[in-house]
Amino acid sequence: MSKYETFQRSLGINLTCPPEALPEVLFLGLSAECGEVCNELSKSLWQERKLDRGALCSELGDVLWYIAMIGDYYDISLENMMEDNMHKRLKRASEQEEDREVELYTLARMRSAGAI
Repeated sequence: MSKYETFQRSLGINLTCPPEALPEVLFLGLSAECGEVCNELSKSLWQERKLDRGALCSELGDVLWYIAMIGDYYDISLENMMEDNMHKRLKRASEQEEDREVELYTLARMRSAGAI
């Protein structure tokens, strides 16, 4: 368990909702915080100013908190999430590389056949 997860658990869940509603409350909270992250970009574009990195960091922290809480609820650690995501992305990158190689091979064959 990471220091962050230990900290997050030490605070407990101080949401006043029925226990059976907790998953929905956590997922809706995550969605709302993701909106806050996007709002920081919107503010910078709308007000034609630099992105406020402090505010962005704060909102990303709130997103992380909800992700950690959801993971805790479903007994999934942040480390497991990160490892799973790395494996998924490495697999996807490998598949994309294979697709690119097939594309290049097909183009080369089409060129040699005078099709392009």
